[in-house]
This record gives sequence, structure tokens and C-alpha cells, in this order.
Amino acid sequence: MRIILTGASGRMGKQMLALFQSEGDIEVIAVDKNAVGESDCVVARYSNVCDVKESADAIVDFSLHTATCEVVEFAVKRNIPLVVATTGHTAYERSYIEKASEQIPVFTASNMSIAIAYLKRFSAKLAQIFPDADVEIIEAHHAKKIDSPSGTALSVAKRIVRERGFGKVVVGRGIGREKGEVNIHSLRIGASLGEHEVIIDTAGERIVLRHEVFCRSVYAEGALRALRFILTQSKGLYGIEDILP
Repeated sequence: MRIILTGASGRMGKQMLALFQSEGDIEVIAVDKNAVGESDCVVARYSNVCDVKESADAIVDFSLHTATCEVVEFAVKRNIPLVVATTGHTAYERSYIEKASEQIPVFTASNMSIAIAYLKRFSAKLAQIFPDADVEIIEAHHAKKIDSPSGTALSVAKRIVRERGFGKVVVGRGIGREKGEVNIHSLRIGASLGEHEVIIDTAGERIVLRHEVFCRSVYAEGALRALRFILTQSKGLYGIEDILP
């Protein structure tokens, strides 16, 4: 199997290269404007995805959301499956991804952790069970993370509102609160790899669901699972729920 990996020199790109090499059956075309380190699985290097000449079975995008449209356009042109693992997309970029899924298989997720996917599911279910409860989300990431709030926190909040059938997502805290508000609070501090806490409070009792990442390899493992899944699919838009056990 041959994969185009965009963002290959970044934090997650390096994790993906290490995982691909350990798999033993994957060749990588590494794409990044910065130098990509040595790896036995890398068969070619490019600074721009549009310059890639070799054939490939799929693309895994761990670059930046600002490069999304270019990567998506390339995938559609080559007619190959795409895993979008970047976050912080604008509404236009999200619509670009969705439009591409009408022609090729596209997998996209704000967080590639399988455990986070269950956090979303359980949080939404509990919020449904306790419709009058106040819900707050606190997320923390390293000081260099460029988007806030995290895509994961937003997706958790949006799912709660959607499955409750009422309410709205509020970023930050104003004065007081309206029924159904799901508030998100963000910390950018230290070297945190990702912490998400969902608080569901009925005034009489409180449920807290918490997830913390200690190693970026969990994201890489989730992306690999997404990759192997998307290779078997026809055109369409897929997400983390589609690969849950």
C-alpha cells in the first residue's frame, strides 16, 4: 500500500511515519514544506502535494486546515480516498470537504482518538437523560495550539445540542445562562496533548466525564484505523462513529 502523507514533518506527521514503518506493508510519499526526517518507509518527498507524480492508494492529511482545499482538490483529481485529520476548518473548508465526498471516499474527524469518540457518545446520551442539566466543557491543550476552542470540544458540544434537540453552543462565559446552553472553556497551557472534561450538573448531582491524552500515538493509531477503513469504502463522507467497535 502506498500513502501520501501531508504534514509529514509535523508532530503528528512524525508519529504517522513511525507507525507506518512499524506496519511493514506501507510505503509513504511524504509531503511537507519543511524537511522530512529519514524513514525506511518513505519512497519520495515533495514540498507540495500538487507536485506528487507517483500513484497512491490514499492520502492522510495532517497538515494545516489552510491547506485543506488544495489537498482535497488533489485527491478528487486523482480519484483517491482521503483521510482529513486536520482541525480548525472554516465553514468554507468544511463545505469543500463535504463536496469532495460526492466523488471520493472522505474520512474526517476532529479527533482521531477512539476513546474520545465514546466520550462524545456518552456525553450526548447523558445530556439527553438529564435534559434540564447544565452542561459545561473544559478543554486544555499545549500553548502552541493554533485553534481555540478545540475541534473536539466543539464537536462534543454540537452533538449534545443536536441530540437534545434544543439549546446552543456558547464559547466562553457571559453573565447567567440560558436553558440548553453548552459552554466551552479553553486553556492553552504548557505541553498538554489534549484534555477534555464534560460536566453535566442537575443542581442535585453532578456527572463528570474526563479524557486525557498522554501520547500522540493514540491519534496516529486512530488515523491508521480510519485509513484502512476508508480504503474499503465507496464515495461518501465518513467519521469516527463509522469505525467504532
